[in-house]
Amino acid sequence: MATWFLIIFVSLTLSFLLHLFLRRTNSLPLPPNPNFFPILGPFQWLRQGFDGFYSYLRSIHHRLGPIISLRIFSVPAIFVSDRSLAHKALVLNGAVFSDRPPALPTGKIITSNQHTISSGTYGATWRLLRRNLTSEILHPSRVKSYSNARRSVLENLCSRIRNHGDEEGEPIVVVDHLRYAMFSLLVLMCFGDKLDEEQIKQVEFVQRRELLTLPRFNILNAFPSFTKLFLRKRWEEFLMFRREHKNVLLPLIRSRRKMIEESKDSDKEYVQSYVDTLLDLELPEKKRKLNEDEIVRRDPTVWEEPMEFKPERFIGEEEVDVTGSRGIKMMPFGAGRRICPGIGLAMLHLEYFVVNLVKEFEWKEVEGDEVDLSEKWEFTVVMKYPLKARAVPRMKNKTHIVMA
Repeated sequence: MATWFLIIFVSLTLSFLLHLFLRRTNSLPLPPNPNFFPILGPFQWLRQGFDGFYSYLRSIHHRLGPIISLRIFSVPAIFVSDRSLAHKALVLNGAVFSDRPPALPTGKIITSNQHTISSGTYGATWRLLRRNLTSEILHPSRVKSYSNARRSVLENLCSRIRNHGDEEGEPIVVVDHLRYAMFSLLVLMCFGDKLDEEQIKQVEFVQRRELLTLPRFNILNAFPSFTKLFLRKRWEEFLMFRREHKNVLLPLIRSRRKMIEESKDSDKEYVQSYVDTLLDLELPEKKRKLNEDEIVRRDPTVWEEPMEFKPERFIGEEEVDVTGSRGIKMMPFGAGRRICPGIGLAMLHLEYFVVNLVKEFEWKEVEGDEVDLSEKWEFTVVMKYPLKARAVPRMKNKTHIVMA
């Protein structure tokens, strides 16, 4: 208790002095800020994680309008809730807002000192990584080359759902099956190998744990010199999680490197993975290739503009054109230069699996467990109470499983 009191007292004192200093020296006009004490707002939601933060943001937007400013510790941040304002800033003035602010202490560790696509400063290395991602693993021809993998994952997903219950369709937690299927497919696209179930679950565990435990370590960013002294055990826990994360992914990267070297001697053909493209990538500033530890933090998710939803693209025996037609409906993945490059792949998988799951099963609500669209924050906003449903297999016909 005494430790928390000391931290809060020192933080409030420093924030008050900082606020007075900034009022005199900052000539840039900022949107309204609800807190006289810069540090006071963050401490209201810090211990609650992102759930508390976004509830706090919604209340402030409701009171002060669509654009507000908050000073999160020492970093000023502007939050925009209006779509037209976001489009004006991120698209019409994309070059102005394309850079990233310096990472907080825990963020520097997680992103290898801001050397990932989602955190890197706007420059030659960031452009190289993004171009590699969009022109290599996410090129339409490369995405199409994984059609057999998608079909295999779909078959496995349908089999898992069928085997879960009887013909009446015992209730299932839908997200559990979908999450495993998506990890199976994305791990294969990233590492190029069909891993066993245990390996996939290990990757899923460390990735998901990192995302879900980040709010727990936010407090470490509040005056690190103090937290490293008073919250030493939490720092140790954070660093332990990072080591375990790397210990799961590094063997997969090394295995892939070894396979590529062996294939050169045997002329064995293989489908290129995302890791393959990174192993030969040369950083422009340092004129060197990425090492294995850096490859761990490369972001394998990419996108284009949202594809128009056309279920017929996935029904039939012929291979489909995954480029499809485009239509801008919303900005769920960002916009402008920082737009998530993985939206094309995300929309392809969304349409492909939803259409085929509807084709294979009749989905029924579970009595007494109705659909609840309440939200909670994980890495993204998800259902607070995961969807439960009965999946009853439809009458079999002679059509083949679809490909995409």
